Amino acid sequence: MGIEQATESIRRLFAQTDKMDKKLLAEQKTSVAAIDEDIEPVPLIAVLMEFVAQKRSEYSSEENLEINFSATDESAMKFVKINADEFKRHLGNLLKNSVESTKETPSKKIEINVSTNPELKIEIVDSGKGISKDLIPNLGRKGFSYGKPNGKGLGLHFLFESIKHWRGQINIESTLNVGTKISIILPICQTPEWFKDDLHTSIKNKVIIVDDDQSILHRWQSRFQLKKENHHYFSTAADFRSWYNNGGQFEDNLVFAFDYHLDGQNTGLSLVQEFGLEKESVLVTSAYMNQEIINEARRLNVGVFPKALI
Repeated sequence: MGIEQATESIRRLFAQTDKMDKKLLAEQKTSVAAIDEDIEPVPLIAVLMEFVAQKRSEYSSEENLEINFSATDESAMKFVKINADEFKRHLGNLLKNSVESTKETPSKKIEINVSTNPELKIEIVDSGKGISKDLIPNLGRKGFSYGKPNGKGLGLHFLFESIKHWRGQINIESTLNVGTKISIILPICQTPEWFKDDLHTSIKNKVIIVDDDQSILHRWQSRFQLKKENHHYFSTAADFRSWYNNGGQFEDNLVFAFDYHLDGQNTGLSLVQEFGLEKESVLVTSAYMNQEIINEARRLNVGVFPKALI
């Protein structure tokens, strides 16, 4: 995980902790499940790719465990209207259940698959011990717990309530000693104005990449089949500034891809404004859910693209 992504994760963690504290207080007062009202358009595939990378690291000590992820091409740029932090928390609980279910099985495999037809469908499929079919109708009912002696049945209950609040559907299929498949279907919402959905077609000649995470270069090269003559890469604002002032500005048909967090004095957007590159630039960042950054990009009329999709 890069510095920018880690910083954004910490920021969102603090924000979500504050919201959770308020929600717990509300639950104590009303004795009902508090459903998060703070929903927004979310590029689901970017969120899931970050989630899977984090969970692979978290469960790296689990011997022979496979966590695989796949998404159809048409689903990559789709948005759903949810609370991203709540969604990841629910998905984390489902994944934890799947990991525990596969502990005693020969094949410890978990698949997270996303498709579009016409809504977004997320499937979590494991090769675990499964659930008896007569118990499935009780899943999601408050107070019902399966396979956990001290379980209170709240995790799945809140998941069902959240999916309902997000106007989605959830379905659970399971076979004993074979595994479980949980399907979540969410309606696709309108793509927000800030999202740069034509990044691939806009890179026609040469892309100038400015990002302090040097591992991103390989991803750019692989994603867009960039050859040596098709790009320049700079890991610091100082290196980019030097190149630009010493002849780079005279090259034609350039597209500039700036990371947001560069150093203490510069951001990608401050460089865009400094050199007047608004029309030729895109902000490629892990902080694509940060409303302050989105507002700044919109003010400059610069599109934003999630770094996870590179």
